[in-house]
Amino acid sequence: MHKIKICYLIVSPYYGGVVTVVSHLIEGLDKNKYEISLVFDSGYPEEDLRLKNAKLFPLRIRGRSFILDIFKLYRIFKKEKFDIVHSHNTKTHIIGIIVAFLARIPLKICTIHEDLIGILEKKKKNKVFFLYLYKTIFALTDVIVCVSNSTLEKIKMLFFKKNVCVIRNGYDCKTHINKLNDIIPKDSTNKNIIITYLGRITKEKGLHILIAALELLIQKTDVTLQIIGGSYDDSYMKKIIELITKLDLRNIHFYGVLKDFSALLLRTDIVVVPSLMESMGYSILDAWCYKKAVIASDIDGIPEVITNERDGLLFIHNNSADLAQKLEYLIQKPDIRIRLGENGFRKLKEKYSAVNFVKNMEDIYLSGLCKRI
Repeated sequence: MHKIKICYLIVSPYYGGVVTVVSHLIEGLDKNKYEISLVFDSGYPEEDLRLKNAKLFPLRIRGRSFILDIFKLYRIFKKEKFDIVHSHNTKTHIIGIIVAFLARIPLKICTIHEDLIGILEKKKKNKVFFLYLYKTIFALTDVIVCVSNSTLEKIKMLFFKKNVCVIRNGYDCKTHINKLNDIIPKDSTNKNIIITYLGRITKEKGLHILIAALELLIQKTDVTLQIIGGSYDDSYMKKIIELITKLDLRNIHFYGVLKDFSALLLRTDIVVVPSLMESMGYSILDAWCYKKAVIASDIDGIPEVITNERDGLLFIHNNSADLAQKLEYLIQKPDIRIRLGENGFRKLKEKYSAVNFVKNMEDIYLSGLCKRI
């Protein structure tokens, strides 16, 4: 029986939830039907991928060896003769789809995990160039997968594409479910509230908004902030440190990138997602898995994930005063925090199953290949 050969591309210096999403596909697809490969940035530790069922191709497509590595990618595609190339991340689309087209890969798919419109707006002087570049890329792409309706509408409006669909990312609770038994009821005499930020430390993720909100809260209550995630923008990180120093904030702890952040989430009271652009918000699912209350900005695809006041609270994006009010409300209402966390956990299991996510993506693969036979 001929196996369908799939290659996933996540060539980027940082991945966030993308690695988790791709790992669901690699581990979830039937190995009797599929032969799976992964091209990933060689700067990312191979052992951190923790993938047992994929052929790995580390490749560093950036820096001085950019052209040489593109040629290496072309050689990989030609040698392996993939049936499907599925790219992730905006930079990966530019490189992967063009090379896949030149290598005559039958089915070319890209998943939009980011707010592409927001990224184009940041280009400023080069906006027109990148707009036409992406129009070219998407013209060569057979299927564009969006993780939210918000992203889908923007793609359709700007690029006039018909081959666009929505498949929401899945989440595997099984690897975390046993740890839920470790949740210890908080001592009623302990008034310290632990707030957690989970994500990259970049401007679009909005950490500065959360820190500004804490400055408004700090005089009213005892708050600790846990920051989990790596810094990929030195100038922004410098501004964050300067802001913390200027506001004389304490009890703020940076933990960097962690393979396992369960212990920190277990002791968390509230998870905050203060993004300025966000196609979906995978950290919301992380929080729900541990039955934690979430406060998130009302931007892009986040309102499609959170039902306000049912399984989380939404605040006006880029508004630290509104975020501070929402935080103060939940700090004073522990029963509401518990209810939001429980409802979020229930929605996670019902709507964001990793099994259903893999099945939906497999349907795209099979229907796409059928059209090209």
